[in-house]
Amino acid sequence: MPTNQRLAKISRHIPGMIYQYRLEPDGSSSFPFSSEGVAAIYGLTPEEVAQSAERVFERLHPDDFDHVVHTIETSARTLEPWRVEYRVNHPDRGVVWVRGDSAPERLEGGAILWHGYLADITSEKRTTEALEEARREFEAERARFQLAMAGANDGVWEWDMATGEIRYSRRNAQLLGEDPDTIEPDYEWWRKRVHPDDIEYIERSLGEHLKDRTPYDVQYRMKAKDGSWRWWRSRAAAAWSPDGTP
Repeated sequence: MPTNQRLAKISRHIPGMIYQYRLEPDGSSSFPFSSEGVAAIYGLTPEEVAQSAERVFERLHPDDFDHVVHTIETSARTLEPWRVEYRVNHPDRGVVWVRGDSAPERLEGGAILWHGYLADITSEKRTTEALEEARREFEAERARFQLAMAGANDGVWEWDMATGEIRYSRRNAQLLGEDPDTIEPDYEWWRKRVHPDDIEYIERSLGEHLKDRTPYDVQYRMKAKDGSWRWWRSRAAAAWSPDGTP
């Protein structure tokens, strides 16, 4: 069995596209070998790209076309590996994200031949984009919340249960007559200012919230910088990880 036939048979069981890409000195190019994965990546057959790569380039996303061409030219000039991510306008699947990785060699006569692999990373890209969109929405919501709190007579706090760090708004310190820059980002800064008769009740309420998710809504006294005791109402809700950890 010829080498290309053996390679084609093996590659049927490998996702993505295994290929050879040949660039001639006159600028023309072709895929002397491509696995059947070319259908999933470009919507073409190995026979359709064996003599000319023109139809492959026609299916590159317009926004990525120049970048792909530039990276091929650079790899041909330097003989450095070609590694790039780009989009393809697939006739059946719509926009497909592709990651390419190949190694070039210069042939007698000046042609460049790459041996490489193209992977479909559409799912990976969509997941990344969804996470980024969620992050942007979260940051926007957080910014709106902080802006609203800045105009209210309330202090805001956020406790990172993983690190133990507590972030207090500047208003927390101001309501106690403290310099905001002296706030320490930890539990003890708050605890040592709470009235001794109230701390057990607060910590019990907090423990119940973290265990049973009962509402955390408490009233207690805190000592201001001038020594006076001031009444506070504190409300909070924990965010939970998928495994149930606050």
